[in-house]
Amino acid sequence: MPLVAEDMVNRSMKKLDTASLLAVSFVTVVYLTVMIAPYYAFGDTVESNFYLSLPVSNVAIHIGYIVLPFAVLTAFPLLLFPARQSISSVITYFLPRLQDTLKLHIGTTVAFLIICTALAIIFEDLGATIQFIGIIGTNFLAFVIPCFVYLNICYTPVPDGTNQGGLDSSNELEVKDDDQHEKTSIFSKLLSFSFPSVSPD
Repeated sequence: MPLVAEDMVNRSMKKLDTASLLAVSFVTVVYLTVMIAPYYAFGDTVESNFYLSLPVSNVAIHIGYIVLPFAVLTAFPLLLFPARQSISSVITYFLPRLQDTLKLHIGTTVAFLIICTALAIIFEDLGATIQFIGIIGTNFLAFVIPCFVYLNICYTPVPDGTNQGGLDSSNELEVKDDDQHEKTSIFSKLLSFSFPSVSPD
């Protein structure tokens, strides 16, 4: 979503909401079709990679097996680009000198290729791969990212005190007082935090 908001022309809340709704709806339809169709055709005997359940005697299946690697090769850059952009944003946050450098571009690309190749070699079962990704992605989406966003929106560090060691009240976090700040919604704060130039209308 940050990349969509960054590249959107004349972006507004209405456009961002529409883009999010259309993206989620399209992905839901595609995933439901891919998940339900194999079970409808093969029942509970379907393999985790349902291509293995298809009859190999059919000519169309052989053509599909030949075309499948090309589909993966063309889809991989579409997945690599946003992933590389996200990782690059995190790296340049801690190492600003690497911003827009060829070293960062090549390094992140090679790192992703090595990781994906290693995962493809290690995991022969597609079901195990999906479970592995689900464990990591679900935990981050459900627990880590909401907490991180909440802390960045609702909390601010207290000015440093005289005590440098141990736990001190000066090192704790205090909740922002809504009465002393501009009355804005949590979602508006999130938008201003992530996309400073997004207009409220």
